[in-house]
Amino acid sequence: MKTLKILTLAFLTLMSVSCSKNDDTDNTPVQEDPVELTTADLLVSGKWFVNGISGTSLDSCEQQTYFHFIDSNTLIVESFGLNGGVCESNTLNTYDYSLANPLINIQNGATSVLFEIEFISETQLVLSTDSGGGTATYNLVK
Repeated sequence: MKTLKILTLAFLTLMSVSCSKNDDTDNTPVQEDPVELTTADLLVSGKWFVNGISGTSLDSCEQQTYFHFIDSNTLIVESFGLNGGVCESNTLNTYDYSLANPLINIQNGATSVLFEIEFISETQLVLSTDSGGGTATYNLVK
């Protein structure tokens, strides 16, 4: 019986030592390097709504117009406008595009328009293009 008590005491002592808090572990979260998104990643990250066009005043309906870069070469543009006081979709077109930083070449058959990316972030895209002897600047937001 005495041997059993000694074994039990030895076992409990051993368990209390082996189950103690591990002071060697650092619970500090590992700091990972932030992932920097490329221009291509940012373009395809969602719909870009036209917030403004230089020299043009847009109403809230026209600001529903968007550019949606679907993948590395497909662009959908849906434009909106008022029709009899009702905001509705005017056109929905699919285009091919190619990106050669900072230029986007948007093509529809034999017709193409070249845009320059002036600025891009996760929430804002600023494009410019030659238009009627001047430059038109498009401000797009998510």
